[in-house]
Amino acid sequence: MKNTLLVVTLLFALPTCAQQVEKKVDLEETADEKPKPIERKTAVTNQETEISDTNDYGWSKRVSFIVGGGPSIVATKLYTDPGIRKDNNNVVIDEASRLKPNLTLGIVFTPYVVSNIRDVSVIRDGVRKYVKVIDYYPKGITYALFVNPVSISKINENFYTSTVDLGGGIGYRSGSFSFLVTTEIFNVRQPRKQFIEDYMGKNKPYIVNGEIQNWIDIGDTGIFTSKTGISFGVKIAYTFDVIKSFSSTSTASTATDKKEDTKK
Repeated sequence: MKNTLLVVTLLFALPTCAQQVEKKVDLEETADEKPKPIERKTAVTNQETEISDTNDYGWSKRVSFIVGGGPSIVATKLYTDPGIRKDNNNVVIDEASRLKPNLTLGIVFTPYVVSNIRDVSVIRDGVRKYVKVIDYYPKGITYALFVNPVSISKINENFYTSTVDLGGGIGYRSGSFSFLVTTEIFNVRQPRKQFIEDYMGKNKPYIVNGEIQNWIDIGDTGIFTSKTGISFGVKIAYTFDVIKSFSSTSTASTATDKKEDTKK
């Protein structure tokens, strides 16, 4: 009977001793392990904020100054200035070329404004954020007006050239460039009709008071007159925002003045 009780006691005592040994081993292994360093991560958010580059959503950019250039075909029949040959003193008059390249200043008006969305990465308070920036700018159908102040001033001096006086165009604008189909009206100095009929292709000298002339005065209104010409062409125009630059300069100057007043 005693032996039976001893065996039963040993059976119950063995699992308890095993558990105590396992716990002791776990404690020793935990004591040997070194603490892991704490990893610090920079917070990155996907917060998006809409920002407009201007307060008027690009409407002030619809009217801009441009400089444009391109070829034109002259619809009006024109003639070169008459000259005199040195070998026989005969008058020479030729028909002018109908191709007329030119470079002019003007103004464009674009009635429509579009937007462009772009993502910009910024750091605020040590946290990187992604900001959505909306840029507004004119794009699409555009209208142009060309004025040549140099030609206008020379008209007042009674001196006529073949530059553009006034023109208009319609086309497409994208960014700083515009592609235009144009119509131009210009004043040009031309020999009078009677002079052309008398001397063109006649191979005869220019005689004044019985004397053969070896030159022709381009200021002689008896020979020359002004004529209005019309041409049609295409132009590539570049936009330069003088108004925007002036506004930015004025704003910066005002801000500087305010800072100086604050310091005082």
